[in-house]
Amino acid sequence: MTLIMATNTLVEKAKDVARKIHENQFRKSGEGYSEHVEKVAGLLEELGVTDENTLAAAYLHHAFEATHKVDIEKEFNPEILQIVTDYKNLSEDKFSNVTPSSISADLMIQTYFNIAKNQKTLLIRLADKTANIRVAHKLPKEISHRAAEKALYVYSPLCKLIGLQKFVTILEDGAFKILNPRDYYKIDHYIKVNYPRINQELEDVTKFLKEILEEDNIKSEIDSRKKGIYSTHIKLKRYFEKGSINVVTDFKGIMDYAGLRILVDNEEDCYKCEDILNNSWDAIANTRDDYITNPKPNGYKSLQCSYLISNNFVLEVQIKTFAMHEENQFGRASHTLYKVGEALGKNIKDNPQVLKNINYSINREEFDIKTFSKFVYVYTPKGDIKRLPKGSNLLDFAYTIHKDLGNCAIGGDVNGEFKSLEFVLSDGDTVLIKTHTQKKGPSRKFLELVKTRKAREEIRKALSKNN
Repeated sequence: MTLIMATNTLVEKAKDVARKIHENQFRKSGEGYSEHVEKVAGLLEELGVTDENTLAAAYLHHAFEATHKVDIEKEFNPEILQIVTDYKNLSEDKFSNVTPSSISADLMIQTYFNIAKNQKTLLIRLADKTANIRVAHKLPKEISHRAAEKALYVYSPLCKLIGLQKFVTILEDGAFKILNPRDYYKIDHYIKVNYPRINQELEDVTKFLKEILEEDNIKSEIDSRKKGIYSTHIKLKRYFEKGSINVVTDFKGIMDYAGLRILVDNEEDCYKCEDILNNSWDAIANTRDDYITNPKPNGYKSLQCSYLISNNFVLEVQIKTFAMHEENQFGRASHTLYKVGEALGKNIKDNPQVLKNINYSINREEFDIKTFSKFVYVYTPKGDIKRLPKGSNLLDFAYTIHKDLGNCAIGGDVNGEFKSLEFVLSDGDTVLIKTHTQKKGPSRKFLELVKTRKAREEIRKALSKNN
């Protein structure tokens, strides 16, 4: 296909190419491919992505599935071709068939980091999934529910981990709309009706607090935020469980659709701020938590309570020091640690910079997705994910399944091709171990082949038993 471009920039050229190669091509949701890739690129621009190769690749990320073909390297450059190629491999990886109910979300997240290869491909893929959830309700029920579960339990935590909060809200709300449409529309209606008033009151309260804290010589930083529909639903459930509201759908009990975070220099100022709030508004019963005096088990610290600002406006306020906020975001107290499993937790203890390094909002140019690169993630034929140290081979894999399988192993199929036991595995490989029914146990040579401690221990036990 010969393409003559009248546009000037690389991104404009990619957009024009996408429209041509996806002409009259539609997705299962009924959405046109060209419309979809433009939404994906738009989401990245909203994040603040300015790299031309990333944005161009976003327009071209379905180029290999296009009605008309384009020579990406010739028309653009090798890096864009590599990003699009990596995207194709990522989208075709067996991970797409994995469900959160069958495998722990933290292991799925670790796997996804490794198979994404580079941060530009990862950003485009997450933007693609975010755009997809907005139209997933148009798909057949079984497919839409599967997409919603993946959005809620895999892609949303991934976006939280790397600081893509805008994507988090879209993914969670889109999934909630599919999985629980009744409560979704009730909360959505409440928010739409009350948003203008709440927004104005939030602005007035923020201005008032800034002025009064300045008068009291308390150095502070105040941020406001409004929750999404799904996070509002989760908070309602928590208040219901604590007895603060009578029913989960009591929308007068939406305690923190709007919230404030007040950062100050020291603990003394935290309690001074609380006194100011208590003198200004009525605190809601059973909502005060003093995690400064009594930190959470993971070390999280904050002073928080909800206040009745007016008859129809309840505001949750968190008060903490700048140091507490830093620790809560990126240290051992970070909620993110619960989403990514033991591997990241260990890294954090040794290197508190890890969470910062993988956060896109802090490291726009080169955020680190190699956090789990010391491991290799491979699939069983059933689609289960196994994590092994980098450099592990077929025999190591066999022993992660079962000792008897390892003891009788003679080789295995890797992605459909037979390989010997010493074959080193790569991320995304699917492995089926082959055994010999007449084989009674491992040979001493097995000790030289394996890389993992578990395999070595099982081999020694079997050799000792046989002797």
